[in-house]
Amino acid sequence: MTLARNTRLLGAVTVVVLTAGALGVVAPAAATSAPLAYTCAVLGQTRTFTLVADLDAPPTIAFGETIAANAIGTLTVPEDVTAAIRSDLAATRVDGKADVNAAVSGTSRPWTLVFPATAVPAAGPMTLIGVGTAGNYAATKVGTTYDVVAGHFTAVLNFYNAAGAPTSPVPSTSVSCSLNAGQTGAVDTIEVVKDTTTTKVKGRDRAPGVKPRVKVKVKTAHGRRAKGEVRVKILRKGDKVRTSIVTLEKGHARVPLAGLSGSYVVRAKYLGTGRFKGSSVKDKISV
Repeated sequence: MTLARNTRLLGAVTVVVLTAGALGVVAPAAATSAPLAYTCAVLGQTRTFTLVADLDAPPTIAFGETIAANAIGTLTVPEDVTAAIRSDLAATRVDGKADVNAAVSGTSRPWTLVFPATAVPAAGPMTLIGVGTAGNYAATKVGTTYDVVAGHFTAVLNFYNAAGAPTSPVPSTSVSCSLNAGQTGAVDTIEVVKDTTTTKVKGRDRAPGVKPRVKVKVKTAHGRRAKGEVRVKILRKGDKVRTSIVTLEKGHARVPLAGLSGSYVVRAKYLGTGRFKGSSVKDKISV
């Protein structure tokens, strides 16, 4: 194998590692990166390849929510490079790992990627898909946007023949790859939005020695305690009898019904806050 041909081979395979992961293939979210171009230095020469990356995270996460994301990448190895892997090294499969200098909103958040064993096709190009852990994303402030980017990376690739043994004379290699200038490396964006809520109301019927009242409870979808105000309307035969606005205490509120007698409809509406969406409910009560 000539040095030039060996260089071409190793440069091509190294870019593949950025698309690999130890956790198995995960369905990507709707948005993906534009094709990102990398220059890989191998044995004193360079080659350029492109990849498409993504996170398996939703475009939005709710206040109070924490998600664990995986990085996903897809790369098609050109037909001539695939032929070199197959013919020059007599390789039937490839595995390895890579350390990627990824970042989230300017803060380093590296990915450790493992390329699972992938068969070298008998003809044509080779498409490789992989997944690696991308860390946790916590929704602590509504309006926060996480901008995920991929940067430079280093990789180690291992080659195996049909018997499962390392290939010779090149069983593995280490390669350093840099993101080409003029690219942001943008992979995905995650925005923190308001959490959803569920409002429950329970009207307490009159009983000896008990004052009639309405109890309201507001529950958030991700466990944070709801704050803010609830508007409670008391209606009789469609006509409004009374309206009260009460402040939640530990997610609860109570509205007295003193002076009322008969059957009513209670409508409670949580007005929401900067962190939580509003919600509403109604119930019947006899006092």
